[in-house]
Amino acid sequence: MAGTITLFGVPLPEEPDWSSRRGQNKELAKTVGKIRQGGLGLDGAAALTGRSMDALYGLDIKRRALAGNDPGLNAAMAELEMAFVQKAKGIIGGVDR
Repeated sequence: MAGTITLFGVPLPEEPDWSSRRGQNKELAKTVGKIRQGGLGLDGAAALTGRSMDALYGLDIKRRALAGNDPGLNAAMAELEMAFVQKAKGIIGGVDR
């Protein structure tokens, strides 16, 4: 929508019902609820991203220790590591849907 005003990515009502105090409070409550929901989604995504990064760090250390100087084993394990990255990206991307 062209000209839509947003607050932290949440579209604000274009023409809120300001005709009464009740209408004003209702619109404000809806907007605050959307902002809170967005914030919780961000917090969850950040926590999940941090957990994924910790797990990836551990996997990388384990791959290096197990593969040693074997380039074939290292390449095979790196593919598994990248599969983890893709899976984590998919999960993190689905958090806010």
